[in-house]
Amino acid sequence: MAVPRRPLGPGVVNLGGQPEPPGRLGARRDDGGSPAQAGQGFADLLLVGSAAARCPLAFLTVVRGAGWSTLAFGAEREALEDPELFSIIAGRREPVEVTDPASNPALAHSRLARSNLGIRWLLGVPLLGPSGDVTAIFAVLDVEPRELSRRERAAMVATGRLISGALSAHRATDHLGSAPSPAEQPASTKQTVDGHSLLRSHEVAALFDVTERTVINWAASGKLACLRTVGGHLRFRSEDVMSLLEANSLRRPPGV
Repeated sequence: MAVPRRPLGPGVVNLGGQPEPPGRLGARRDDGGSPAQAGQGFADLLLVGSAAARCPLAFLTVVRGAGWSTLAFGAEREALEDPELFSIIAGRREPVEVTDPASNPALAHSRLARSNLGIRWLLGVPLLGPSGDVTAIFAVLDVEPRELSRRERAAMVATGRLISGALSAHRATDHLGSAPSPAEQPASTKQTVDGHSLLRSHEVAALFDVTERTVINWAASGKLACLRTVGGHLRFRSEDVMSLLEANSLRRPPGV
């Protein structure tokens, strides 16, 4: 089912929802890009993750000094910005699944559990930075108990890789910090020389909810650009995958 693209409102830029001082993420880039365009890119990624997991809510939060800077999909940012939850997820190196936060002793008094959203389930994916520390968290949430399918879980991992690639691109332009050298890149995230994350064919299939054979056929026909490893395996740039996801969304009538 296609989820309608939800543009960012006035003044909502990038990850914090507040204008940044000149030279920071909210400033206009020298290449002509605007903060609204950069923020829309991250909002689109949340839309992809939300649709792939069939969840009505999602958020992306990035470590900013001693705090967090958050972008939300499906709810107000303040309702999903929960430092207690973020700290729990940041203490792990694998996805964290929480059922019914209100009854979880570690979260019973957290902002999310006390909100009127009625969250019954969430899956948080910690995203690692060049040093191996958690620098961001991507999560999807639902108001009903959930058990993700294998495809949906693969889609969450793939979306996390897309987001990691987008964050690396911003670091490369010195908007979210200095760019890591190739030697500092985490081994878990393969990248091209221009900084784009590379996805495997099964990850792309999970994002589009199609078979892996379909993705291979797209590559063969030129519908989706691909690279090949020395061993002959297909790899797909995150930018190309996002372009096709957006094109597919635009071709579908609303509500389908």
